[in-house]
Formats: sequence, C-alpha cells, structure tokens
Amino acid sequence: MFGPAANKFISMNEQNLVKVWYLKSQCKLFNLPDQNQTQEAMQKQVVVASAPVKILGFLKPEGIVRYHKAMKGACEIRKEIQLLINDKIDGLSKGKIMDDLLAHIVDAEKSGKYVPKIEISNIIMGLINSSYISIAITLAFMIKHIGMRPHIYQKILSEHADIVRSKGYGTVLDWESIQKLKYTWAVAQETMRLYPAAPGAFREATTDIIYEGFTIPKGWKNHKYFDEPESFDPSRFEGNVPAPYTYIPFGAGPRSCPGKDYTRFVILTFIHNLITKFKWEVIFPDEKVSGALIPIPAEGIPIRLHHL
Repeated sequence: MFGPAANKFISMNEQNLVKVWYLKSQCKLFNLPDQNQTQEAMQKQVVVASAPVKILGFLKPEGIVRYHKAMKGACEIRKEIQLLINDKIDGLSKGKIMDDLLAHIVDAEKSGKYVPKIEISNIIMGLINSSYISIAITLAFMIKHIGMRPHIYQKILSEHADIVRSKGYGTVLDWESIQKLKYTWAVAQETMRLYPAAPGAFREATTDIIYEGFTIPKGWKNHKYFDEPESFDPSRFEGNVPAPYTYIPFGAGPRSCPGKDYTRFVILTFIHNLITKFKWEVIFPDEKVSGALIPIPAEGIPIRLHHL
C-alpha cells in the first residue's frame, strides 16, 4: 500500500499503529511473549499511563476513577511480569542462555546483588511506561524538523545509508552501528533541547519574575550558552559538550535518568527504519505547540509519507 491510500490508512490508524509498534518493540527488547493478548496488555498499559497526578491528596471525582483504574491496571501488569520473572528464574536455573534485560536483572543475584521480585517488576514497568510519552514526543518533533529541512534529511539519510551498505538492507541495528549515528543523535539532542519531554521541563516565564534578587524576564532565553536559542541547529552537538546543567533532558548528577541509553537506542532505531524506507513532508509547518508539563503539538504533527 503506497501513495494516498497508505497516507490515508496511516492517518486514520496512527494512534493504534504507534501503540502496536511500541508494544511489539517492548516485547523484543525484554524478550517478552508476543501473543494474542497483545491488545489486552496494550489496554492495561494505556490505563496505567492515564493515571492523574495526585497533588496534596486531592482529586476530582473523574480523577479518582482514572486513578483507581490505573492502580488496578498496574496491579494486573505486575502479576504478568511476576510470571515472566518466574519463567526467567526457571530457565536460568536449567542453564538456558538468556541475553535480554529482564534475564540480566533476575540473574543479578549471582553477583551478590539480590533484587526482590516486586522491585524487578517495578523496574520493568518503569522502563516500559515512563519511556513511552517522552520518546514519542521527541520522535514526533524530530520527524517534523527533519521533514522541514532537506539538508538535515539528506545528511541523516547518508549516515544511515552507510550502515545499510556495511550491514546489509534489513539488518537489525547493533550497538556498534548505533555508535556511528552521531549526526542523527545530534538532531535528537537538538530536538530535546527545544522540546524537553521530561514532565515539568517545558516551561517559559509568562511574566517578569524576581526571585532572591534575580530577575527572570518574560519569555527569556539565555543566549550565553546557546547562540540563537530558538533556532533548530543540530551542529551545536557535533563534537561540542554543553556547559554543565545548561542542557539536561535526562536530568543531571547521580540521579540522572537511567534510561538515557535506552532512549537513544529506541530513537535511532526508529529513525533508521523510517528514513531508509520513506521520505516525508510536514503538513502543518507552523503548527502551534502548547502544554503545561510537556510540549503538545496542536494537530499531532501529521506528515505525508512517500515510499522510497
């Protein structure tokens, strides 16, 4: 299916397609069974992701219902993960070779780093759910800027074409290949600079603020660390390291996000599979972006795909 028919199909089914791709990618990463329960599991994850923020113990009636459903869904997912953990323990005890993340966490006891089952299930849930929105936001805006800038598209395509020539078309990306996608990651970094996906990081002063003797002007952007801060320029990250604490999409210090490499792996893999098969054009280049906690495109960044 190509051309207008494919575009119509994707536009009408975009949300479900993304969910299916996301769930299947998680199954591959964690070596989880991809069975007929996919739709049911997907619904549980959607419910968990819809949990409202509980502030000072107060929730609106509709928020209480969503919160209850989220907690119930989380409980069900933990039960399923517990079964998978037991399968890993059983397989490892029989000498079966398992090289996925879940198996490594379960097998950590051999090195004296015992991790309780409930903690393992919480780790896996955190990795699966917390990565969904942030990665989706970054990919969406990244695809938009690539589609609007032919020179960036060509440079990324060339980088990925080199991988295809060396590894072969359709070959799964390995860690060695990921390390070579430096410019693609620079584009991702610039995307995260302009559109920080971490909840609460997408902020702008709506009025002048004076705090402890410091003045933050309305709409202020600091030109000291990034020239033309509102411009999309991936070259900022080509061989350059921003000053400490001026660029923190994954936080900073000892409590920085442990999912940084995972995020990098997913983003680069997705872009690799997209750009080696399609080119695209952005439907609404001047689409407005809003949102309090995270950047939200007004129209969802629709694109028109063209198969290569």
